Amino acid sequence: MFRDGPRSTLTPRVGVGALSLNVLFISAIFALTGCAHRSPPHRDDHRLEIERETREWDWPRNLSCLVVEHRFGDLHLRAGAAGRLAAHAVIQRIDAGLPRARIDLRETDGCVRVSVEIAGRSSDARRAWDTRRARVDLALALPPGIGVSATVASGSIDAKALDNDISARSLDGGITLSGTGDYAVATRDGRILLTARGRRDDLRWQARTDTGSIRVFLRDDAPTLEARTCGRILDGFAGGSARDREAGCEVLRRGSAGAAAVELHSRRGDIELVRLES
Repeated sequence: MFRDGPRSTLTPRVGVGALSLNVLFISAIFALTGCAHRSPPHRDDHRLEIERETREWDWPRNLSCLVVEHRFGDLHLRAGAAGRLAAHAVIQRIDAGLPRARIDLRETDGCVRVSVEIAGRSSDARRAWDTRRARVDLALALPPGIGVSATVASGSIDAKALDNDISARSLDGGITLSGTGDYAVATRDGRILLTARGRRDDLRWQARTDTGSIRVFLRDDAPTLEARTCGRILDGFAGGSARDREAGCEVLRRGSAGAAAVELHSRRGDIELVRLES
C-alpha cells in the first residue's frame, strides 16, 4: 500500500537482507556500467552522496502493462521472474534543499505505473530543469510477457534480451533495445540501436528520430522494411533492396509492396541495416 497513491494490490518488498535473483541481477548492472560514478550536471558546495534503493513487488495477475516515467536519469530494463517486479535505483542528490528522490508505484488506468518523484521545488530559482535536482539511474527487472511504455526526459533507455513489446521515448538520449518483442521508438537527437533475437514472421518495429542515427540488426528473412532519411542509408544485405529518392531524401524498401512491418525514419541522421547470420 502506498500512502500517496490509490488503493493497490501491489505488495512491496524492500530488500535489506537476502535479496532475490532479480535484485542481485539489476544491482550488477550498475556495478558493471559504473553509472553511480557519473558526474552530475551541476555541483553545489554541499557534499554529494550516493544512495541506493532496492525494492520488489508482487505483480498483479489481472494487469499486463507497465508504464515508466523517469525524468532524472537513465533507465535499464532487464528480464525478471514471473510474478515479480524489481527495481534498483542509484540516487545522487544535487539539491540538498529538496527531499530525497523516491520510487513511486501505483495502479493507473489498468496498468502498473513506476516513476521517480521528488517533492517540492528547487531551492535555486535559476534551475528550471528537473535533471538539476537529482541524478537517479533506475533499473527494472520485468515479468515476462507484459507490455512496456517507457518515457525518459534526457536520459537513455536500454533493454536487453527481452520478450516484451516496448514503446520507448526520450528527448535527447539514446535508445538501445534487443529481444523478440515489437518496438515503437522515438527520440529527437539520440541514437537508436535495435537488434532482433530469434525468428518472428510478424515482427513490428517503428523507429523515428530527427537528427540521430538508426542502426538495426535483422535477419535476411525479416519482414517488409522501409528506411527513409535525408542522410545516408547503408545497406548490409546482399540483395533484395530497392532504392529511390522522394522529396530530396533517400528511401530504401525491402519486401513486398504495401505498409512496411519495419519502419525506420530519420530526418537527417544516417540509417544502417546490418544482416544477422541465420
